[in-house]
Amino acid sequence: MKVFGREISDVDDLIRYAPLTPPWSVSDIAWWIEQEAERAVRFQPWPEIITARRVSCTLLVRTPSELRIFYENDRSDRHQRMQAGHEFGHIMEGHLGLEVADGIEIGAASNALIGSMEIGTLEYVLGSRSAAASATEHIQRSNSRRGRSGRHPYYSAQQEIAAEILGTKIGVCMRGSITDDQGPKACRQGAGFVERLRQ
Repeated sequence: MKVFGREISDVDDLIRYAPLTPPWSVSDIAWWIEQEAERAVRFQPWPEIITARRVSCTLLVRTPSELRIFYENDRSDRHQRMQAGHEFGHIMEGHLGLEVADGIEIGAASNALIGSMEIGTLEYVLGSRSAAASATEHIQRSNSRRGRSGRHPYYSAQQEIAAEILGTKIGVCMRGSITDDQGPKACRQGAGFVERLRQ
């Protein structure tokens, strides 16, 4: 697998390559991504209308200035870290989503979720009404062209597996929560943690 264009084969490679010392906080990895991608990373909880559906997923939205990750704030910190790790995996591997408006791409999510969003919810997710209208049109066209109703209509199965593997490697090295905003090196639990990872 590749992380920002560099081949990474195992957790040791990832630890050596990262400009951070594990265990990492979520904000540590976000900081690293911001440096590499030259875009801000922002976590945003799903609105209640989405969480009420009990759909378990995150969503990566790329805009020209930021990488927005929607997550479930009613999940445990550990679950949220693993979800963040998965989306970080897509970013680090350079997976591109579906461009739904000028300069705005969305990553994978269930067709049932994205396709059923009201225009107001899409506006909240994408940041503008015009982007939401454009997204609705693009999603409908994409789904009818591809004829797919699977969970991940915009990433290939291979990309999903790669993001899952890399995301898990990142996730097991993270501590804290998505809402901790203490900057790099916020969560440290000692060198023993890294040794346990390598065993």
